[in-house]
Amino acid sequence: MKYFFLLFTFALGNLFSQTLPDRNLDSLLKTGINFITSQKYDNAVDIFSTMESTYPDLPLGNLYLAATEILKSSDYGLPMNEKRIEYLLESSLDKAESNLKKDEDNLWNIYYIGLVKGFEAYYYGISGSMISALSSGLKAVTYFEKCISVDSDFSDAYIALGTYKYWKSEKTEFLNWLPFVSDERKTGINYLRKGVYGKSKNSLLGFNSLIWIYIREKNFEEAMKIAKEGINQYPASRMIKMSLARVCENSDLARANNLYREILTSFEKEKKLTNYKRVILLHKLAQNYYRMGEKEKALGLCNEILAIKNYSAYESEKLKNRLKRVNDLRDELK
Repeated sequence: MKYFFLLFTFALGNLFSQTLPDRNLDSLLKTGINFITSQKYDNAVDIFSTMESTYPDLPLGNLYLAATEILKSSDYGLPMNEKRIEYLLESSLDKAESNLKKDEDNLWNIYYIGLVKGFEAYYYGISGSMISALSSGLKAVTYFEKCISVDSDFSDAYIALGTYKYWKSEKTEFLNWLPFVSDERKTGINYLRKGVYGKSKNSLLGFNSLIWIYIREKNFEEAMKIAKEGINQYPASRMIKMSLARVCENSDLARANNLYREILTSFEKEKKLTNYKRVILLHKLAQNYYRMGEKEKALGLCNEILAIKNYSAYESEKLKNRLKRVNDLRDELK
């Protein structure tokens, strides 16, 4: 369920692609989004702080400040600043609800509520509050469906709904025999494709959702095609590189390892390589070398991982099961 909410709400925060009515606001938002996609989080914070002070009645400044905090923590493998994120989300929701009360038929006011609820769902999901995540996620879906009823070409709504419909059906497959439960996986994929290949200019997360859906479907040819298109559009994105590497593991282990090395190097250049990310990437490399028959390289990487000592309490908890698997792999290799 946590995996489901992560993918669903990644698409809800699809890095905003429709053109906003205010050109200056639109320019600020797209600039900040570009900084997020290239992992320049401090620059993104500066832009979104400017946006918040310039447009204090709109929810977008604080909402994307919260998004930056969430995505940065996920990227680096760091604990989230929960108090700040919750404050920013609550502030965004207050503003979104206030604007909607003033004009309930305005497409953007409807969309803002859906976007805030989507980020809420993601935050609650990765925090382990699954009931709150489900509640916020369902509310987000309601507002995105309203967006489509107002504008049938609203790309971001299709990306959000497509991801939701697919993973909802995937995770409740055992209920599809019931007359009131329909299988919407194909509809979900079609919605996602319509969003990604529609008006969307910044569809990083739409691409990423499609890649993982096709991996789940074992359609690796289509997953590879989408991943290549994604990496062409977002060459600096670690998110897309990680997804492309996962696809390559089914056909080209050497290329997968090259991509994992690139990601590792990017963290090192930024001086942002945490033990959490280091262990995950080295473990992936070790597993692939093992599958390639290069057991000495795999063993060396396992030893390198198990020699790490200075874990934070957060990292120790998050890596507990993975470190056990690393130790099991090392024992097998020995």
